[in-house]
Amino acid sequence: MSHKKQIIKDTFKLTFARYCSQGIGFFTSIAMRRFLGPFYVGIWSLLRIVADYTSYLLVGVNEGICYQIPFLSGKNEKAEEERITDVAFTFVFIISVLTAIALLVATIILRNKYPVEVIVGLLVLSIYIILDRICSYYMLLLRSRSNFSVLSKSIIFDAVINLFLIFFLVRNFKIYGLYIAVILMAIINTVFIHYLARYKVKFVFELKGLSKLIKIGLPITAL
Repeated sequence: MSHKKQIIKDTFKLTFARYCSQGIGFFTSIAMRRFLGPFYVGIWSLLRIVADYTSYLLVGVNEGICYQIPFLSGKNEKAEEERITDVAFTFVFIISVLTAIALLVATIILRNKYPVEVIVGLLVLSIYIILDRICSYYMLLLRSRSNFSVLSKSIIFDAVINLFLIFFLVRNFKIYGLYIAVILMAIINTVFIHYLARYKVKFVFELKGLSKLIKIGLPITAL
C-alpha cells in the first residue's frame, strides 16, 4: 500500500510540474517570438533543427540507459548500475565534444555563406550541445532512478529560469541575448540538479557495456 501511495504521489508531482512548465512555457514562447521577430525566430528554428538531428548521433544510448538503470536497480545490482551509468555518460560526453568540433569546422567553412547571426549561432550551438547533453543526462538519471521529487522541481525551475532570461536578455539583446540565455540555462539547470541530487559520474569507456545500451536504445530511437 505504501508503494502504491508513493507511485500516486510521484505521478502527481510530475504531472503538476509538467502542467506548470507548459503554462509558463506558453508565455515564454509568445514573449520570445515577440522580442525576436520573424527573421531571428527563423534562425533559431534552423539552429534547433541542427541540434535535434545531432541527438541521433547518440545511437540510442540515452534511451537505453532509461531502461537499463531501472532494470539493474530492481535486481539490486548497484555496482553494475553505477558502471553502466558512467559508461553511458562517457559516451554521451565524447560524442557531444566530437559534434561540437564538427560544428566548429562547419562554421569556418560556411562563415562567408550565411549571415553573421547564423555563424555566431553555430559557434554558440557547439558549446550549448555539450552543456545541454550533460544537463539532459542528469535529467535522465533522475527519471531512471525514480527521483521524481527533484525531477519535478527541476522541470519547474527550468521553466521559470527560461522565462526570466527571455525577458531579461532577449528583450534587450535580441538573438544574441537568446544565445547567452541558452548557455546560462544549461549551466544553471545542471548546477541546480547536481546540488539537489548529488549524482556523481566518472569517465569509464567500455565497449561491452556500451554495446548493450545501443542494442536496447537504438531500436527505440529508430522507431
